[in-house]
Amino acid sequence: MALIKCRECGKDISTDAKACPHCGAKPPYRPSLAFVVIAGLLIVFGIKSAFTETGTTGKVQTAEEIAAKEAADMRTKMAYVMIRKVKNSLREPESLDVIEVFSNEKADLLCMKYRARNGFGGYSVGLYVIGEFGDSDSVKAWNAMCLKEMYDVTSAKYLL
Repeated sequence: MALIKCRECGKDISTDAKACPHCGAKPPYRPSLAFVVIAGLLIVFGIKSAFTETGTTGKVQTAEEIAAKEAADMRTKMAYVMIRKVKNSLREPESLDVIEVFSNEKADLLCMKYRARNGFGGYSVGLYVIGEFGDSDSVKAWNAMCLKEMYDVTSAKYLL
């Protein structure tokens, strides 16, 4: 217990006193040690994060990596367009459940398998193929075009 001077009357008072016993003035606020340490750490980390670049690994992308990323983005965008097209053509669009969507490397051939409510209230599985030849929902087109190695872009259904 140390003694400090009262800021109002100037007499000695204890640091533990809630008010000056002579004049009743409250002593100045003194933050706890824990508060000072936590505030200091927040300031240090704030300054550090302000001067540190985030979100980069420092690795420079090659032209091949950039082209691969752009091709993957194009496949995803085209799959999204295909899913929207099928959804808009359904009697009950909200019943669409995309099972799988595949694309070739150039995204000029897309194959989709989906479930949707039919006219009788039950669900049926449908196939849809979009390619250079046009659009088709036939099993023959699916078997001819979609049963080869392709990129899985089913994640495009989460863009809806």
